[in-house]
Amino acid sequence: MKKIQLIPVIIFFIFVFYFAILNWQVFIKKLDVSFGFGQMNLPIVMVLFIIAIFFLFIQSGMANLIESRYKRAIEKKEKEITSVKSNLYDKSAPEIESIVANLGYLDAKLDRIMEKLDLEPGNEEQEKPESDLE
Repeated sequence: MKKIQLIPVIIFFIFVFYFAILNWQVFIKKLDVSFGFGQMNLPIVMVLFIIAIFFLFIQSGMANLIESRYKRAIEKKEKEITSVKSNLYDKSAPEIESIVANLGYLDAKLDRIMEKLDLEPGNEEQEKPESDLE
């Protein structure tokens, strides 16, 4: 965002520099300039410089204002997302707890079934003969 702000300023100074090179005699002539609170006798270079600084200040202020609005909008959306997540968790917590309890019950039931299968006759593992390694 800062580079986009810098481009018009650079273009302005290139234009002023180009104009100054081609019209140097006119460029250093003094003008009577009124700022509303007083009148000054300044060269055109100073008048253009004052105008450039004024517009740069306004552009910088507007960019900061837009950026602060953008940040506030992002913070607001993040708060909304957090509240939605917490609401979803609060609503689904009892359901999750019941699912976990059912899983515990099913796990215990599977353990009992496995124990019964191990104790039934004919399911005993046959011992393998050990081979002699001499």
